[in-house]
Amino acid sequence: MYQKNFEQWNLIKQQINYENRSVRIRAGDVCWIFVGVNVGSEIDGKGESFLRPALILNVMGDDLVLIIPLTSKQKQLPRYIPLEIQDRTSFLCLHQLKVVSQNRILRRIEHISDSRLASVRHNVLLFHNFTPTPKPKPMAHIHELIDFTVSCMILHPTEPKILLINHKILNTWLPIGGHIELNEDPDEAIAREVAEECGLPIEMISRRHSGEYPETKMLLIPETVDIHTINTAHRHINFGYHARALSANPKLAPEEHHDIQWFGADELADPNFNIKPAVRVYALEFLQKNA
Repeated sequence: MYQKNFEQWNLIKQQINYENRSVRIRAGDVCWIFVGVNVGSEIDGKGESFLRPALILNVMGDDLVLIIPLTSKQKQLPRYIPLEIQDRTSFLCLHQLKVVSQNRILRRIEHISDSRLASVRHNVLLFHNFTPTPKPKPMAHIHELIDFTVSCMILHPTEPKILLINHKILNTWLPIGGHIELNEDPDEAIAREVAEECGLPIEMISRRHSGEYPETKMLLIPETVDIHTINTAHRHINFGYHARALSANPKLAPEEHHDIQWFGADELADPNFNIKPAVRVYALEFLQKNA
């Protein structure tokens, strides 16, 4: 039976408290953290120094960081999501999210991509049921003639299927998506639309340029870009992205959609489903690419 060694941890904790560590960190870093010995089912560190790898979710000033501890034990539960670290799969413990002193950081292991960090943050919000302050509902169209929109082809976590919704107004099957609001970039629009329209935790497959430059945010690179007609007076320029679901149980948004469903290749080719030709081709190409 596991025995918690509070006495040894208290000695190490006192030493950590008086040390002035200087580890340069930023959000997205995976670091060795002195997690320590904790109460009840709170996650503990391992070994003589009670260390555990953790993802830095956010840096809070000069003193604190928000972390998600990692475990190497695979568990098929919603509160654990996979993360590749040094060519090995570990699992983020979303339920163990906590704020710790930067003095607890021993050293940096590696840095995950901006897209992976954005995906983790999205999953944290979903798991902890954090919802942003509702914004006033925008007009149906932001611009008179042409609007910019995003869409996301979401792949089933274990089966060759794509998630589509049946749009109430357009009366056709479409991928998750919508307008880019005036205060959003495309990445922010995708995260919001996925949360609003299906509530699935996802991992982005689409990637972004790996460089980092001052005053510049690298955005996800679209898999498809097109302009299509909504009505005789209005068109949409759409940026299409690819993602993989981490859960197979989407939630219907009844105020916007008639239905939500996973489509395999046979369903996508079925003429009984009102799927626009471009959407059908994009979805089938995505399935073939990930076969």
